[in-house]
Amino acid sequence: MSLPWTDGHSHKERVARTIGHSAPFVSVARDHGEGEVVIDDHGRAVTRWGFDDEVDARMSRRAMCEQAKLHHAAGAKEIVTFYQQPVIWREGEDFDAFLAEIERASLAANDIAAFTAHQMGSCRLGADPETSVADGRGELHDTAGVWIGDGSAFPTAPGVNPMISIMSLAHRTAHHIIASGSD
Repeated sequence: MSLPWTDGHSHKERVARTIGHSAPFVSVARDHGEGEVVIDDHGRAVTRWGFDDEVDARMSRRAMCEQAKLHHAAGAKEIVTFYQQPVIWREGEDFDAFLAEIERASLAANDIAAFTAHQMGSCRLGADPETSVADGRGELHDTAGVWIGDGSAFPTAPGVNPMISIMSLAHRTAHHIIASGSD
C-alpha cells in the first residue's frame, strides 16, 4: 500500500527501513465522484477531486482490506495503509482488529493518498464545444492544429487499465493529424 506522508524525516526513516523488502499494491477502480482541473491563486493548474461517499469510500476500504489480507498471507511483518493518519499492523498484533480499524478510518477529502497512473477526462473529445475540448478526431475546437491524443481525451475513466485504449487513441489521432495536413 502507499506510504502515508506526515513529514520528511519520518518518511525518509520508513523508506530506509523498508525499501529492500516492500511490496506496494495498487487497486484499480472506477471512481464515482467527480473532479475538475482549476487554476489556483498562484496560476498553477491543480486538480480537485472527491470521493462519492457511498460507493468510492466503500470500494477503497474494501480494496485496502483485501490488499492487507494478501500481504498478511504472503508473510508481511508490517502493513501500512495509505490513510494520512496511517493504520498500521505489525506481526504479532490482532489482524482482525486491524481490518476493523481500516473499515472505521475516515475517508474524507485529504485523508487518503489516492492517485492515478492515467489521468483521464480533462480534455474530453466531443462534438459540442460547450462540453468538450476537442472534436471527435482530437483537434481542439478553438485552436486549429492543436490535437489531443492521450487519456485526457476520454469522456470518463473506464474502470480498467486504459493503456491499450490510450495507445489506440494516440494511433488514431496521429492518422487524423496526417490526413489533415497539420504540421
